[in-house]
Amino acid sequence: MQTIGTATFATFLVNAKHFAPDGGHQIDWNLVDESARPGKSYTITANGGEAAAATSITVEALPLAIPAGTMLDFNGSLAKVSAYTVAGATEIPVYALADAIADDAAATYKVNTSAYKVVAAGTIMTVLESGKMIPRSMVTGSEKATGLLVSDAGEGDRFAAKSGYGLIIHAAGIYENLLPDYGAASFDTWKTELNEHASLGGWRTYGDSTGS
Repeated sequence: MQTIGTATFATFLVNAKHFAPDGGHQIDWNLVDESARPGKSYTITANGGEAAAATSITVEALPLAIPAGTMLDFNGSLAKVSAYTVAGATEIPVYALADAIADDAAATYKVNTSAYKVVAAGTIMTVLESGKMIPRSMVTGSEKATGLLVSDAGEGDRFAAKSGYGLIIHAAGIYENLLPDYGAASFDTWKTELNEHASLGGWRTYGDSTGS
């Protein structure tokens, strides 16, 4: 991280002294989904696979308890847990499966550990018609990418709730592989949208040569 004045910026900026943010926007936290809430993720792996209409899933020993009503996504096959299942169990009761679950299919279960959602500096953001913004990855309409979030944003930040957060729309260059969204399936599309709206001085790949 690079610190300039009272703000902290991620090292995705090629030159942290040469960038320009816009006037700032509030984040519409109501439209920021639960994936932005800090927590710990656990992997649940199917052991043997299950056919469609099955009402239980055989799994490798659960790393934690799973509450009833939890929705698990096994590589695209959804399963809704029908009863509380203890840690260490190797079978999860579920409502009748709509689709088969393959052997070794994995589902990620995230345990939220914070009361507040967080959006990381460098996240590709979209300004909505309301004037507020959300991560581009969470847009459900036709809005496109607008800029990069200047600094980390927190739902519980009372000062920023009034002043908003800036978006980088001009920069000397961006290290794309240091952005939080790098690797997302739509990353190249979002880059194209940013290039149409902002002037980011070119995309580069950061490489650390200190160990050579």
